[in-house]
Order: sequence, then structure tokens, then C-alpha cells
Amino acid sequence: MPVDLLYPTPIYFDLTNDTNIHTEIQKAVDNEKFEYNDWWGKTHQLSSDGNVIKKYKMEYFQAWLDQCLVEYYHSLNRTLLEVNNEYKIESWIALFNPNDYAHIHSHGHADISGVFYHKTNNEDGDIWFENPVIQTEQSLSYTQEVVKYPPQKGKLIMFPGYMKHGVLRNQTQDTRVSLSFNIYFPKKTA
Repeated sequence: MPVDLLYPTPIYFDLTNDTNIHTEIQKAVDNEKFEYNDWWGKTHQLSSDGNVIKKYKMEYFQAWLDQCLVEYYHSLNRTLLEVNNEYKIESWIALFNPNDYAHIHSHGHADISGVFYHKTNNEDGDIWFENPVIQTEQSLSYTQEVVKYPPQKGKLIMFPGYMKHGVLRNQTQDTRVSLSFNIYFPKKTA
């Protein structure tokens, strides 16, 4: 008897060791101003620009991201015609210094959100996702409140913008550097 996965949550992973991508991101890290967000408290620092990918002309990263978006949507049995650069993107760099973390939040307005790990020691704070199907909290068979993924240099994670997530406290003496983004596809008109 077949099983239909009615409401799965697709989390995409890819890994690259392309030094051109890391060079592009490092240029942004070296030139951006980073600040803690006053209304979050001292959680983690963010770059000041709303689209570092565009500002620093990250062509290698953009090309790889476009390829990953096509693969992500193909895995969902959908085609992604919008990947011809017609989508809108916000992007920023985050610094997680010792004791920094990210509180639980979502990017619900985005179609796809993601993070790329530029610099990490693999132990400086896992990203974690909360179960999006709150009704399962009453079930012994289907409940899993939190799923964690460790950072890894060159790792890309993409997920639906509605996924609630956070980052565990960096309990090392190193600073983790990641590039995060939100993607918005054109809305279909009738």
C-alpha cells in the first residue's frame, strides 16, 4: 500500500569547496559594518546592507545558488522557471561571536530562506528547527519538537521561510560567519 507524504517539510542541503565563493564572501566580511540589533539584545551581529550578494557582486555564489534552487524545486516535483534571476532576494552576513545565538524566529514572508556557512569550527552553534505541525505535539508517534543540524564550512541549507528556527549559543572562543538570505518568487497573476 503506498504512503502519501501529505505535508512534508523540505530541507535542502548542499556542500561546496569553491574558493571563489569564499573569496567573494570574505570581501563582504572585510568591508561591511556589523552591529547587534538593539531590539533583539546581544544575540548576534548582522551586516548593515540589505543585499550583500548584489552589493559585492557575488557572481560565483549567485550562480551556485541558482543551481541549488533548481535542484531544490526539482526534488519537490516542481519546475522553477523563476530562477532566471526574476526572483527578489535579501541577503546579509551574520557574525556569531562567543556566547552569541539566534532566538527562535521565522522568515514567514519569504518563499525560501537559507544559510551558507563561510567560517565555522563545526561546533559553534547548531541551527535548529521547530516542528511546523503543532498538532503533532499531542502524539507519541509523530512528535519531534526540535531537529538540529551542525554548521560545516561550505554547507548550504535552504528551507521554507515559514519554518521556525534558531541557532544554539556559540560556546567556543571562535567567531562563526554565515551568509543568510530570503528569496521571494513573483506572485502568479490570474
